[in-house]
Amino acid sequence: MLTSGLCPNYYLYLASQFGAGVGYGGFRINCIVLTTEWIGVRRRALGSCGSQLFGGFGQALLAMLVFFVRDWRMAQLVMAAPMACVAVYIWFIPESARWLLDRGHTEEVKVLVLKAAAINKRTIPESLLENISKDKTVEKGGIRFLIRSPVLRKRFVIITIPWFALNLSYYCLTLNVGKFGLNIFLTQLLFGLTEVPAHLLCFWLLEVAGRKLDRGTKKKGDWSDPEEPRTLIVSSSKL
Repeated sequence: MLTSGLCPNYYLYLASQFGAGVGYGGFRINCIVLTTEWIGVRRRALGSCGSQLFGGFGQALLAMLVFFVRDWRMAQLVMAAPMACVAVYIWFIPESARWLLDRGHTEEVKVLVLKAAAINKRTIPESLLENISKDKTVEKGGIRFLIRSPVLRKRFVIITIPWFALNLSYYCLTLNVGKFGLNIFLTQLLFGLTEVPAHLLCFWLLEVAGRKLDRGTKKKGDWSDPEEPRTLIVSSSKL
């Protein structure tokens, strides 16, 4: 994002946006994975949906920022400024214990588990620590292991199909938000604010009905009046 504001031509701007998109995809997924992994099983819905609330607030703040900062280069630099904080605190975030265990770093896993237990004022059974400390044969294969394993391959295909359908419908709708017919800044503000109740609804559905019904609800579209296409575009993009 910082380089986007310094690009001298359109082609370098596209290249920088491509890099930002690649980095954002990995950054967002890692945030959700780490949140759900360390927060515990009973609070995973809160961790995943709660972390996404900040995305909605960020979209709303983006509208206000661009409203006051009309120069696109300066707006890019202002939006990149908070990433400096991320570059500092990211080194203090604990690594994924499962990832470390899969790589054979058992001692690091043991330290992180004990630290998490101390923060939550819990005790760790000695049997669990002994199991962590045991040497584990690391199986390396990456994507090839995913393809070779029939169980993982089946789950990968099952998850990929709904994700493809969900993202296709989501981005088709969100890219049409510009046709809302209102002021572009107000449209962006509404686009961000409508994510807040959407994620709260998602959290409630996960707690009450589980993942299957929640995913099905997301794919069904919208409950708004079809005679109001403006409402349909925004609300459907959030469901």
